[in-house]
Amino acid sequence: MRTLIQSIDFPLTKALKTFILCHAEKNALLHTERVKSVIVRLKDLNGPKGGADKQCIVEVQLSNLPPIVVKRCSLDAYASARHALARASRIVNRRLGRQRATRISVTSTPAHQLIER
Repeated sequence: MRTLIQSIDFPLTKALKTFILCHAEKNALLHTERVKSVIVRLKDLNGPKGGADKQCIVEVQLSNLPPIVVKRCSLDAYASARHALARASRIVNRRLGRQRATRISVTSTPAHQLIER
C-alpha cells in the first residue's frame, strides 16, 4: 500500500505526517492486499481567518473497484485527518466485506441445489 500526503496552504509538519501515516496504516490493516494507495490531501479553507477550516480529503484506491473519497472539516488538521481516515476505513471494510459475503454465498451453495430437477 502506498500512502501520499499533500498539504495545501499550510506547512506539513513531521509530527502531522507521522500521525497520518500511522492512522492510514492502522485503518488499512485488514485489507492491505486490496488497497493500492491512500491519498490524503490537507487544505486550509479560510486561511488566517480561523474557524473549522482544516479540510482533509482521503482517497482510497482499491483493486478492481472504484475509489473511495471522504471529506472532513475540523478545527485542526489532526482531527479532520483522523475522522476522514476512520470513515474511509469503515467504507472500505463494508465494501470489501460485502464482496466477500457475496462470494461466500455463491460458492457455499450445496451441490444438490445446483443440479436442475
